[in-house]
Amino acid sequence: MTDIMVDLETTGTKPAFSGILQLAAIKFNIETQEVDSDVFDRCPTLLPNRFWDEGTRDFWGTMPVIYGSFVARQEDAEQVLIDFSKWVTKDAPQSGYRFWAKPTTFDWTMLASHFEQIGRPMPFHYRQARDLNTYIAACRDRGAEHVDMSFIQGGQAHNALSDCVQQLKMLFSAKNGVFHEILTN
Repeated sequence: MTDIMVDLETTGTKPAFSGILQLAAIKFNIETQEVDSDVFDRCPTLLPNRFWDEGTRDFWGTMPVIYGSFVARQEDAEQVLIDFSKWVTKDAPQSGYRFWAKPTTFDWTMLASHFEQIGRPMPFHYRQARDLNTYIAACRDRGAEHVDMSFIQGGQAHNALSDCVQQLKMLFSAKNGVFHEILTN
């Protein structure tokens, strides 16, 4: 495997203050489109001095089943981050895994701030960050214009693991030049 798709569910959008509710990641190879079955899907407790954005708290309040699943699976945040780092590095290619997210500006910065808080290095090099939105736009030859890929359905919305699966479908679709729903007769 050469790449990892990462998705987070959080208590807000401010990397220095918001907490991670769910951290999910899937290893894959962008060239062969092979996906590893050994996925990472954990729900950390909030680190000290991490807070709720009230709008985000209201948002999660409209989805008690999903939010409740995070709470039911909560584990010590520092241990989750340490285990994630071990999962990333245990079989990493020599150049390291490429970090993919939609968008990297959110997931990368949120994850990096958590690793910084616990005094551990981010398990990805910043040069390995890849943004799914930018990749899709470039494949479509649309420059900076957003490409609507909503025709690709994932599993349960706002579940980080389901979002990773959906984002992989989007990535592979864009790589294969498919930017519309394919209907079978």
